[in-house]
Amino acid sequence: MKQQSSMSFKVLGCALLLTISACSSYAINTFGCCPENVKTIVRLSDTKILPFESVSLLIETRNETSQFQEITAQWVILLYTGKVESKEIKWKKYNFYEGGTILEDDPPFSSKRVFNPDSVKIEGVFTIDLNETGQHIFAVPGKYAVSASYGITSDPEYIDVISPTGADANAYDYILKHRLYKFLSENNMTKIHYDRKTEKELAKFAKRFGSSKYAQLAKISIALMNLKGIEGKSDLPKAIEILDKLENDSKEPLRSRAEYYKGIAFYKSGEFEAAKKHFKNVFEKTSDPYLKYISEKAISNQEPRFLELFHKNLF
Repeated sequence: MKQQSSMSFKVLGCALLLTISACSSYAINTFGCCPENVKTIVRLSDTKILPFESVSLLIETRNETSQFQEITAQWVILLYTGKVESKEIKWKKYNFYEGGTILEDDPPFSSKRVFNPDSVKIEGVFTIDLNETGQHIFAVPGKYAVSASYGITSDPEYIDVISPTGADANAYDYILKHRLYKFLSENNMTKIHYDRKTEKELAKFAKRFGSSKYAQLAKISIALMNLKGIEGKSDLPKAIEILDKLENDSKEPLRSRAEYYKGIAFYKSGEFEAAKKHFKNVFEKTSDPYLKYISEKAISNQEPRFLELFHKNLF
């Protein structure tokens, strides 16, 4: 998900989004445009993380009525994140999208959309970590909120970024000192420059802080580097070896994430049945809604198109 510079935006004529209380919603659904039981909902991959972890999410729309609903709104996805301070959320726009592409201009004019009775539809899947300036959104412990708008704005969902302790605390201090956090971002990993020196630095970090969760995140990053290719050369066997060990040694949701990427590695190596087996395992075992969705897509009739589009930076 390529980051862009800050952009102007409009939400049904509102020029600004002001700081609002934690129990409030955005102004987008206060104009009477939408039935109360047609909703946009955010579903998070995790609600309790360490600083510098990524959070993936699904954005879905639901018509909870037994009737067709016709709504006029701006059908683009806008993401917002904010830190909760003194029971208020300091909202910041993260980015907005149309068809999975980041928009550089204001969203288009409003249009009509018809929602089928009792319908649920996934409108987009995203991973949140670095903002447009390259700073990590979840760098500081505390309570954060995430909201999304797709015509209708969702209620906030909350993430607790906990203070690292023990081995995690030591690893966190090292990450800050050496600015390694950008290499722990799965979302950013396939888009930044790295080389064998970076791989060695991450491997050294993972060995030094082996009992830390951050070491596991570093190993996933090393696997993704080898999956995409370091200095123009991928090493699929090495990626699979790293991910296989992570799958055996990690707890959920990292275990399922490692197996999902292992499926990608097998797919890229041309072993499609082995890849599908791993995607099926993830779909059946994970409770992470994001992983469940993308693994289901990977084993559906949309494979290989889904994999090649969704993971275009890994192919």
